[in-house]
Amino acid sequence: MKTVKEIKAFVKAYGNICAYVPVEQVEHIVLMLCLGHDEEEIYKLYPEAVTVLDTYYIWGLALAMEIGEDE
Repeated sequence: MKTVKEIKAFVKAYGNICAYVPVEQVEHIVLMLCLGHDEEEIYKLYPEAVTVLDTYYIWGLALAMEIGEDE
């Protein structure tokens, strides 16, 4: 995710579909990922971040496929 709009869309989609983690934490986790923080560092702060990370990577792959980055 490269833009604030994409991040907001992800957080909203996660909240509407999964909602295992509070929105505020999802926002922080995604910002940490976008800033290049290591997954282990995120897990130390948010042990329940597994679903957010999995969803984040699926979302990223879907976006890449949609714009043809994997072709």
